[in-house]
Amino acid sequence: MFLRTSIVAVVASLALAAGCSSPKESEASGARAPAAAEDSRPIKKKQPDKPWTTAFSEKAALVGDEVTIEGPPGLLAHVLVLQNSEFFTHDERATPDGFLQLTAVRPDVGGAPPIRLRIDAWTIDALVSVRVLERPGEGPVIVQVSGEAWYKPLVGDAEQRSAVLRFVGQRP
Repeated sequence: MFLRTSIVAVVASLALAAGCSSPKESEASGARAPAAAEDSRPIKKKQPDKPWTTAFSEKAALVGDEVTIEGPPGLLAHVLVLQNSEFFTHDERATPDGFLQLTAVRPDVGGAPPIRLRIDAWTIDALVSVRVLERPGEGPVIVQVSGEAWYKPLVGDAEQRSAVLRFVGQRP
């Protein structure tokens, strides 16, 4: 019984292999793959990625109650928001303004740690909420921190404190 099953499996494998050919064999024999439905739409060439802003490339720390980051396509590749469902709510959705990510401290949790996020080399702690919006069109990258906002670059003494701090990174 086992021998008969093995022979059937080998014969079936050989039959399948005989019907298959590599693309080079098909080209050499002049055979052409069956034509799929021809797509007459013009092929849109991919535009090269625009260089990213260097405004956030030097290490710095920011702290504030509410953080808002907005930017052009590609923003989400530069922003990382740490998520912890024990302490934070997280929502993502498409809106008319672009793709929106919202993270907030859960109201039923006391003593939650700050929401930690990064944009390039900057580390930001939000004590209440984070809003990240990747807009569909070109424009600057804007980082805004409000509510007893504090900024300190790793190098230098340029510490800033204000009710609202706003940083704009222009793309070249």
